[in-house]
Amino acid sequence: MHKEQEGNDTEELFGNDRFEGFSVDLMDEIAQEIGFNYILDIHSFYGNKDPQTGEFSGVIGDLVNQRVDAVIGDITVSEARESVVDFTDPWYSFGTSGVPCYGTGTLGFVSEVH
Repeated sequence: MHKEQEGNDTEELFGNDRFEGFSVDLMDEIAQEIGFNYILDIHSFYGNKDPQTGEFSGVIGDLVNQRVDAVIGDITVSEARESVVDFTDPWYSFGTSGVPCYGTGTLGFVSEVH
């Protein structure tokens, strides 16, 4: 989620400093533990399989097409998605599950959907 600046703070935020929240904190911990750098970007569409072409859209398509290395956010695991990317165990469950999923290819971050 985009970080809200307080009061009269007019300093412009760049890069990963623009974001805050559980997924950001989790990604920071994973990166520190494993030892890698990453760039966060917000995507608002998880992705579906096109029945005509068989291609995936959204962040799942980004993973499949190697435009990102990993995605972190509240992504529902489906049979179709699981057939093309690997999911970790969910870190919470409330109708949908939040799981990082990995492909081969920059890091995408799925924003909260309202």
